[in-house]
Amino acid sequence: MESSLEQTLAAGLPRLVIFDIDGTLTDTGVWWPPLARRGVAALAAELGEALPAPEDDQANSLLGLARDDLWAGLLPESARDHWKRLRALTLPMEGEVLREGTDHTFPGTRELLSYLRQNGVAIALASNCGTEYLEGVLEGQRIGELVDRAWCAESPGIGCKADMVAAALTEFETRDAVLVGDREGDCRAAQAHALPFILRTGWHGEGDLPAEAVARSQEEIGLWLSSRGTFLRLLQSRVGVGRVGVTGPPGVGKSLFAAALARALGCNLLLSLDDYLPSESGLTDPPGLEGDHLVRAVDLEALLQDIGERDEFVLEGIFLEDPRLRSQLDVVVHLVAPGALCEERLRKRDGEEAAQSFRESWLPAYLAFPAHGAVDSKRIQVELSNALRPRLITDQRSPCEAFE
Repeated sequence: MESSLEQTLAAGLPRLVIFDIDGTLTDTGVWWPPLARRGVAALAAELGEALPAPEDDQANSLLGLARDDLWAGLLPESARDHWKRLRALTLPMEGEVLREGTDHTFPGTRELLSYLRQNGVAIALASNCGTEYLEGVLEGQRIGELVDRAWCAESPGIGCKADMVAAALTEFETRDAVLVGDREGDCRAAQAHALPFILRTGWHGEGDLPAEAVARSQEEIGLWLSSRGTFLRLLQSRVGVGRVGVTGPPGVGKSLFAAALARALGCNLLLSLDDYLPSESGLTDPPGLEGDHLVRAVDLEALLQDIGERDEFVLEGIFLEDPRLRSQLDVVVHLVAPGALCEERLRKRDGEEAAQSFRESWLPAYLAFPAHGAVDSKRIQVELSNALRPRLITDQRSPCEAFE
């Protein structure tokens, strides 16, 4: 039977984790350089000319690149037109290495994947490899049964790694996702969808890519994936079970945080202001600076009737600190993050029009809302610039100060 701590940590896990393969799950740097040299030697023998053998650093630096860049990068300039032949000669060798029975995964890989699967997390792979290599990893390295879905460069409709991430978000119907990888292409794919990125470092160096977290082992990856649950454990003692509100500006991450908090609290009822949109308006309409935002954006009568009949729920949405709603809530968790970051998240999630609407309408309305400019000792404020590392704000300040 799970302890309450284990349950809370599991509740904070993302709903989807997308892993790169080489250098992230598999220790490719051990076997790839000598195999690359074998492939180049086979091509040299076939061509009847001498070709320089790639050094370890050269071979490893190419991992994660697009296929033509990877294979051509193993050859001197004069022979790069033969990259397809090099690939054809080397792929069967790769298959043999992956299926010969040697475990090439990093220590703790299967334990990490098993832990995530046991706690309801969907696992996807996104790699710039081809289909043959992907199948060799899934079958030969015995991780296929621990993976829900895998994409590679040859998957239908895929042009780049960002496309693989988009496909995963669509298939698993969630944005509560984290991407784990070791290369710039992984980082760019995460940034393209405004997802948290965990940089897996190791044999190829410590890395200097922008990332929400850096992990040097599979154990550290697991700790970072559980970090939101660790924070929720802290928050539980302040929030308690009851009528809980989660508020903040658009783009700050209210929906995902509220869902995780509801799971941690064991609350079965998660509500959103989006559930109470009036027929001809709603939260998608820019609010402007004047007028009653709640009445314009929400069917307030229906909302108050619903929550007035319930003792336990988590409600998320903007403007929850309006007195008509705040009086119905036992506690409010107010999430804050820099305005530029919220705008960028909205741009990646919903497009330029949403970002413009935030900049021109939603943010000014949020900042002009009286309660958001006031200090309230009963308000629980959480800084959420880094979705993997929420931070409790302990000094007395207003939410508006986060944007100054």
